[in-house]
Amino acid sequence: MNQYVVFLFCSLFVFGFVCADTISSSIVCSGASWVSSSVLGKSTSLTQDLFTTDPATIFRELVTGERLQAKVVAQSAGPMGIEEYSSVREQTSTDPWLCIFDNEGNQTKRSHETYVLGLMQQGEYSSVRIPAPEDISRYLMEINGSGIILTRSFSGDSNQTLTHASDVAGIMNITELMQFGEKDGD
Repeated sequence: MNQYVVFLFCSLFVFGFVCADTISSSIVCSGASWVSSSVLGKSTSLTQDLFTTDPATIFRELVTGERLQAKVVAQSAGPMGIEEYSSVREQTSTDPWLCIFDNEGNQTKRSHETYVLGLMQQGEYSSVRIPAPEDISRYLMEINGSGIILTRSFSGDSNQTLTHASDVAGIMNITELMQFGEKDGD
């Protein structure tokens, strides 16, 4: 019996190092809810804050590991607040022990940021965020409802800078897809 316990413990220990961390939540409420999550990594950061009132549903999934992924679907018959931020900073360094705040020999090769801020009277909001420092980063947002939404994005490398902003108020149906970066050779 003890050998099975040791095997199970070792399997779970190894499984924890091989697999990614995942957080999923499903909330259905008739009152108020507030959810928040954040991830700070070596080259990526992500924050998400949502609040809802009145009858509402929120489904969220956050996966970390080789590739960070965040998915949110929220629907509310009353007010809903949205704040999402993500950034990627791909660094180049000749010394792996160099602090990222030290500029000598450790320069930002490529960076991009996305930001969504909104206050809805009612409606549906969904987003998928996949920030990737060494691959293509993708951000998809869909909104159907009424209120006000502000979106901002920035991308820059040594050759070009791209900025985007959209401000929408009133009854809206919005889909925004942002994709940054490319693999070498593409």
